[in-house]
Amino acid sequence: MAAAGSGENRSRQSAAKERRLGVTLHPADEEGLRLYRAAASALTYAPPQSPEWTESFLSVDEAEGLIAIFRDGDEPIAAVALEIIRSHRIVTARFPGGSHANGNFMPCHRELSGNGVLLTMLEAALADHTARIDMLSLERQRETLEGVRNPFLTADASASADVALAVDLTGGIDKVLSGSTGKRKRKKHRSQRRKLEAAGGYRRFTAASDAQVERLLNAFFRMKAERFGKLGIRNVFEEARVQQAFLQLFKSGLGSTPPRFQLDGLEVDGRLRAVTGSSRTETGIICEFSSFLEDDLVHASPGDFLFHENILAACEEGLALYDFSVGDEFYKRQWCDVERRYRDLFIGLTGKGKALARSKQVSAGLKRRLKSSPAAMRTFKKLRSLTGN
Repeated sequence: MAAAGSGENRSRQSAAKERRLGVTLHPADEEGLRLYRAAASALTYAPPQSPEWTESFLSVDEAEGLIAIFRDGDEPIAAVALEIIRSHRIVTARFPGGSHANGNFMPCHRELSGNGVLLTMLEAALADHTARIDMLSLERQRETLEGVRNPFLTADASASADVALAVDLTGGIDKVLSGSTGKRKRKKHRSQRRKLEAAGGYRRFTAASDAQVERLLNAFFRMKAERFGKLGIRNVFEEARVQQAFLQLFKSGLGSTPPRFQLDGLEVDGRLRAVTGSSRTETGIICEFSSFLEDDLVHASPGDFLFHENILAACEEGLALYDFSVGDEFYKRQWCDVERRYRDLFIGLTGKGKALARSKQVSAGLKRRLKSSPAAMRTFKKLRSLTGN
């Protein structure tokens, strides 16, 4: 999407000067990441913009990134971490982790308004940077987080292609499992439990050591590779740098109780059958990814059983929301009563960047319309399996 008009930009720049606002750019090296962590410590942010996530994805081999720190006088009021991607002679700045980063909300002061001033400042700083960035890609952004409005969203932002689904946990597990669907879930869960116990007994556990993180993540990577292989689509977890980043991320999560980034596993007869990886906000838990082993116990639905156990644990902890993140899947719809759309911004900073931004905007609109049609989605999935994308 193209940047705002020049007149609007000048107005925003004048407002920035009146408030003594400034922005500095830093390479995402040890010092830049330290500055980001220090600034974020007093700000509100989503898990994919946490210092742990940022450091994990920008510290892996061959990663290139930038850190922007916004200040009002000497006080940090916002921060942005960007991963630089060079492909086909186009340089794009995006959220670290790319498509793995969902529900994005950059660190900001709770009282900042969403008038676009910070975004205009960021555009100007990137346009003058020696990296010569062509396009700024800020996808799947939350409009609000914990009562704070996103100051980096403008009226130009379009709805993301994928819907985000969640379960309202207020009222506890009895409220979640109320009604006829709840009765079916309870009955199904009891049946699954009997099958798992007959197969040698089960254990749900949360990774509490580096060794357990490695065991659960390595099992997840194998499960996901097998699953994507059967579906005939690209494995987004295949790259070594992605796996390295997630290993670092979930190990870093062990430093807090409960872990800010949490791995849960379902073990049956001593063998891992399902794994979920989650992040946390103050009031909820977000399932970032999941998979299950497709073996002789697949009839017992270990993945579904683990979700039920995870939701029960979240209720017992008193959390307000269990978030399945982006993606409209049948197993999510069986649970979810909260639906929302995130927002995308594609901002061209050079001639070719503006052309790419317009192309991205059109493509996102087509995907959004496609995914709103069940019949079209069935056709799309068939074509995707044939092309391996």
